[in-house]
Amino acid sequence: MRWLVLPTLALLFVACGGADYWSFTSVQNTNNPYSSFVVVWLSDSPVDGAEQLEVTIERVELLRGTETEELDRTLQTHDLLTLRNGVRASIGEADVPAGGYTGVRLTLRTVGAEAPRMRIGGTWHPLALASGVTRVVDVPFSFSAPDAGRREIQIDFNARLSVRDIGGGYELTPVLDAVNPVTAGEISGRVLGAGGTPVGGMVVIARRQGVELRSTVTLPDGSYRLTPLAPGTYDVEIVNPGGTPVGTPGVLVSSGSAADVILNLP
Repeated sequence: MRWLVLPTLALLFVACGGADYWSFTSVQNTNNPYSSFVVVWLSDSPVDGAEQLEVTIERVELLRGTETEELDRTLQTHDLLTLRNGVRASIGEADVPAGGYTGVRLTLRTVGAEAPRMRIGGTWHPLALASGVTRVVDVPFSFSAPDAGRREIQIDFNARLSVRDIGGGYELTPVLDAVNPVTAGEISGRVLGAGGTPVGGMVVIARRQGVELRSTVTLPDGSYRLTPLAPGTYDVEIVNPGGTPVGTPGVLVSSGSAADVILNLP
């Protein structure tokens, strides 16, 4: 079994739809002082060589001890590869009881026309769940929903780490994490080639303590955004198969700010 690593010639994607990372709606909760308005956003990372990756979410819930609070129960299909460089999509919002919560539960549709699938070279391939993996995915995230307030949660569906080439097919093991987008920061910048020429289609990743947390693909002007990132220190690098490793270690990300990192290809 190996990670999916395919040629990056088709990796010039244009993100579309969704709200900008720093743009928040002004929707507030009801007048009930004992409830809180919670919004859950979805973002993603690329898969090398893939043009589209579709998953359908059929239910979004908040975890509260042994109970759950439902935010959405409508079938919603998302092309994950459009949700990067600051683009995101709302996948659930509702008034819920104020108090403490421990995470978000996503239930994926895995049968029929809405089952996960990926398009490579113009051909669609099914994404079967890996052995032992269920369609119910719990994303740990402890938070308190304030009385008569608003709480936002952003979930990153790391498609780059979730898809594996198993030889003759592909399988899906969902890798997700959650952050508070209001207090998060980002790393942004450009990838430049010889003579300062912008380079599009390059995969850029952010690691923290050796763990890959975010990745994206540079736009035609060489720009990229790795977001949202919890405050901390990250190593940023370009995925450059067969080439000289390029990166910048120890990039400090602060709450609500963007760290600018220019990456120069040799």
